[in-house]
Amino acid sequence: MDFERFVNLLETGSLFFSRVDNLGDQHEGKVPKETIEAWRARIQTGQYTEGTLEDLDRHINFLHNENRRISMVNCWSICMEENFALWKIYSKNNLGVAIRTLVGNFKRCFDPAPEKINIGTVNYTKRDNKDLRISNTLFPIFNKIEFYHYETELRAYTQEYDEGYTPRYDKGKHVRVDLKTLITDVRLAPGASNKHYKEISELLATHGIDAKILHSSIVDTSF
Repeated sequence: MDFERFVNLLETGSLFFSRVDNLGDQHEGKVPKETIEAWRARIQTGQYTEGTLEDLDRHINFLHNENRRISMVNCWSICMEENFALWKIYSKNNLGVAIRTLVGNFKRCFDPAPEKINIGTVNYTKRDNKDLRISNTLFPIFNKIEFYHYETELRAYTQEYDEGYTPRYDKGKHVRVDLKTLITDVRLAPGASNKHYKEISELLATHGIDAKILHSSIVDTSF
């Protein structure tokens, strides 16, 4: 994450959950058209008899519209090694940081939160996988097209809405967490200066966080 988000995390004691339709990706929370066509064919040929084409269209419309607006996620990578592509995407000027935690700690860090939080890994699949089950509204939240596989993503998910599936938040919401449980290590972006190391150290100390600060293992002078 960039430095500003890291400071916000420490100051608010919360993680931001973005609405799925605000993630900046047109594919997020949607069912691939090949999967939709496969389900239409099953209904038309009588292979699936528990719903009509109209039922399918209504369900897809809900997934692609209301469900994306009321669903909110906080995203992490579970790759074992540093990912240069993710540094490039999410770190500005070499001032970013990567927080390391453990899955068990990640689950427990939400204990102070009143919201119901679901946590799961993202499944990456081929666009033309016609066997995907789409009845569960969580399906498009935790399934993505395979060209996103480099993210190796784990997501925390929550959902809030008012009558008529009206979303409560324009962009998303902050969810309270236990920072001492969440943060195990803080790794600095490639090329981070000693001054930045000191700044991160002072911030952690100010907020009572006893976590290791690690320099990036990636050496790249063009970063």
